[in-house]
Amino acid sequence: IIFIDSDLVVTENFLQAHADALTAGAASLGSDCLFTYGTVINTCNFEHPTSEPYKITDFSAAYFATGNVAIAKKWLLAAGLFDTQFQLYGWEDLELGVRLKQLGLKLIKCPEAVGYHWHPPFNLAQIPNLIDKEIQRGRMGVLFYQKHPTWEVRMMIQMTWIHRLLWGLLSLGGTLNERSLSPLLQWLIDRGKPQLALEIARIFLNWYNVRGVYQAYREIQLQ
Repeated sequence: IIFIDSDLVVTENFLQAHADALTAGAASLGSDCLFTYGTVINTCNFEHPTSEPYKITDFSAAYFATGNVAIAKKWLLAAGLFDTQFQLYGWEDLELGVRLKQLGLKLIKCPEAVGYHWHPPFNLAQIPNLIDKEIQRGRMGVLFYQKHPTWEVRMMIQMTWIHRLLWGLLSLGGTLNERSLSPLLQWLIDRGKPQLALEIARIFLNWYNVRGVYQAYREIQLQ
């Protein structure tokens, strides 16, 4: 089974690249206990998405992110499929990944299987939805941690003093937010730099995420 997102464009050799990598990986390991993970390149060029080069911001250290993976059906069944308790935005694929890792599956990188992840150019009207997603991600992150209470998961969901200090400092305790930064963000957008504007917006978006994680965690402890 190959997972891709609905807003990904793939090249004509996409399926063959995953198939070749699965075959080569099984031969190298002497086992089919593996899955392949392709390359995801973010782009806002809908007319010519494949013209977008790979960027440092496209890098992902995720073990199992369903934007571009190929895996035997039997391993999904063995792991127990997706957990339907994840009903808000975020973490359902990485949580399944934890269970796949516990089964001993090895990740095989497959850079030839490229998916171009299209999204509209960033604008200020998107900010409320992006903030809501970060709050939802925080709540689902706590659910993830409840199921797998490890330091690794805490790092993934940003529920550590390191993240609290980092994003608290970068956002000046929330002073740099969607209101105070909107003139700068609009200025960058007007000059054809929406991606840079989005990266700057991540300062307060991550702060919303960290606060959402801790708020959800406090609510659980009070139950």
